[in-house]
This record gives sequence, C-alpha cells and structure tokens, in this order.
Amino acid sequence: MSINHDALNRIHRVAYDYWQMLAGSNARPLRIDFDPFAIASVLPNVIMTNVIDQGRDFQFRVFGQIVRDRLIGNYTGMCLSELPNQDNRQKVWRSYRDVAQNGQPLLSVLDYTGPFHNIRQADELYLPFFQTDGLVQSILVAVAFDQDGYLP
Repeated sequence: MSINHDALNRIHRVAYDYWQMLAGSNARPLRIDFDPFAIASVLPNVIMTNVIDQGRDFQFRVFGQIVRDRLIGNYTGMCLSELPNQDNRQKVWRSYRDVAQNGQPLLSVLDYTGPFHNIRQADELYLPFFQTDGLVQSILVAVAFDQDGYLP
C-alpha cells in the first residue's frame, strides 16, 4: 500500500518522515538505527511492537502515554494473543501480519473500543523496522485519535 503523504495528520507525518529518512533508498530501515528521541514530539502517540516468529504473534514493548491513557489497561510486555476481546481485534491482527509479511507501511482506521465514549476511532500508521537479514523485527505504530482523543 502506498502512503499519501499529503493526507497524513501531523502525528503520522512526523513518524513517516523519520521512517523514510532512515529507510533511505533501500526502503528497509533497521531497528538498530531507530532513535526514539528523533520523534520525541509524537512519542506519546506511539506503540513499539516486537514481531515474534515472523508474525505468529506480536509483543508490545512500549506504549506512549496518550495511547496508554485511552486503553482499558496497560499491555506493555504482553503479546497481542494475550489481550482481551480478541474478536474485536481481528483488524489489528491483519494489520500487524500484513506489515510483518510485506514489510510495507500501512494506514489503518480502527473503531475505538476503549472506555471513553467521545472517541470513535483510531487512525494507526504501521511502520516496519528490519533486522539485518531483511526480516521485520519490530513495528512502530503511530496512533491518532479522532476528536484529538481528548479525555472527558
């Protein structure tokens, strides 16, 4: 999937521009080169996820504070397979697996299922980071909530 840069919101644009800068001409930015301070302005809106066994599962390593505040719980260290309400997360599974298998960024719009009724959706930009052998090692997800995700 091709990402339309002009249609990206500020959070996605910062993350995507950094990812492209690291990718350079080979379009495969290495995880070892990722510096979170380079995208400090959007760190509260990101999730860093490790890819387990080429996409068999995904382990959440870091949740930015804005994302964590809008969830039902703190899932840091947990795997996607361990989360509650898996029926509601099928699109999340598809998004992660697609990025892990194809190694291409993906923009996905998800229905928000957290505790706040004023938030309806989360726009998520999935960005793959690679190992030196070419496999996707981790996926950075930049999350933008509608209504700016303001808490009531």
